[in-house]
Amino acid sequence: MSGRPPSRVASSHDSADEHLLALLSTPLPEPALPAPPSRLGDRIDAALLWGGFGVGLAAVLVLGAWLINGPVYDKLFAPPAPVRTEPRIALSVQPEVAAPLTLATTVEEVAANPPKVTPQSPARSETATASLDRAIALSEIVSHSPRSTFAEVMAPEPTAAPVPAPALPVWIEIPAINVYAPVIESVVFDGTWQSADYAAGYLSGTALPGEEGNVAISGHAGLRGGVFARLGELRPGDDIFVDTVSGRFHYRMRESQVVWPQQVEVLFLGQMPTLSLLTCTNLDMQRLIVTADFVISQAHVLP
Repeated sequence: MSGRPPSRVASSHDSADEHLLALLSTPLPEPALPAPPSRLGDRIDAALLWGGFGVGLAAVLVLGAWLINGPVYDKLFAPPAPVRTEPRIALSVQPEVAAPLTLATTVEEVAANPPKVTPQSPARSETATASLDRAIALSEIVSHSPRSTFAEVMAPEPTAAPVPAPALPVWIEIPAINVYAPVIESVVFDGTWQSADYAAGYLSGTALPGEEGNVAISGHAGLRGGVFARLGELRPGDDIFVDTVSGRFHYRMRESQVVWPQQVEVLFLGQMPTLSLLTCTNLDMQRLIVTADFVISQAHVLP
C-alpha cells in the first residue's frame, strides 16, 4: 500500500521557502532622522557661546585692571601721610617797650624814684632817660587822678591783627571728618579740571582765600587717597580750615547738595567769600557739593 502523496509535502515546503525569500528580499525601512537645523540657528548659537566667553573675559580683565590700578597701586605707591607744621598765628602786633620801668608804679613814684642806669650801657641809659622824661611830662596830664598807673599811660593802643593776603591754598583741615590733607592746584585740561591724587585740589580759576567770591576745592571719594571719602558726613555748623602761605582761613559749613557734573554754575556763588568742597557720589555719576561761609582769617607770623 502506498501513503499520502508526497507532492503536498513538497509544495508546503516550497511555499515556506518562498515566503522566507520574500521577507529577505523586502528592504528594511530607513529610520526617521531629525530635520537638520538651519544655518541661521547655528550662527546664533555660536554667537551666544562666543559672546558669553567674551563677556567673561572682559569682566576678568576689567576687574584685574581695577585691582592693579586701584587698591594695589594705592598699597604700593601711596605716599606717606603728610605732616603739617603748625604755623604761628599773629593775633596782634605789640610794640616793644624798651624802658626798664616797673609798670605797677604810679607816675609820681617813677618821677620820685628814677631807674638806675648802668654806665656800661650808654644806649640803654639814653633810652631810660627818654622814657623818664616822657613819664614826668605825662604826670601833668594824669596828676588829677592819683590812681592812674604808668601801665595805663604807657601801654600802647591795641592794633588789629594783620589780614592775610590772597594766596593759593596749601592745606585743608576738617576736624569733624578727620581730614588733614595738602592742597595742590588743579588746572583745566580739555575743558575739565584735573583731579588731584592723594591730596585735595584747588580748582584753578575760582576765587583765592582772601578774595571775594567762592573758593572751590575737590577731592577723591574712593581711590587715590580718598581725602573726601566722608564729605557726606558733614553737618551745618562744622568747621573747615584752609591754610595758605600767608594765613589761615576759617569757614563754617552751611549746606550740601548733589548736582550733575555739568552744573558748574554752583561753583560761582557771587561776591560773598565762601568755600565749596566737592567730590564724586552715586557711582561717580553725580557730584556732592558742600558750601561753607567765611568766618575769620588770621595771618601767619613769618620766621
